[in-house]
Amino acid sequence: MKAGIDYYHWVVVVPNELLAT
Repeated sequence: MKAGIDYYHWVVVVPNELLAT
């Protein structure tokens, strides 16, 4: 589960944060 959360975080949350700037 932890790995799944990390995957989601890095492929969805992080790029979204970078594009939001």
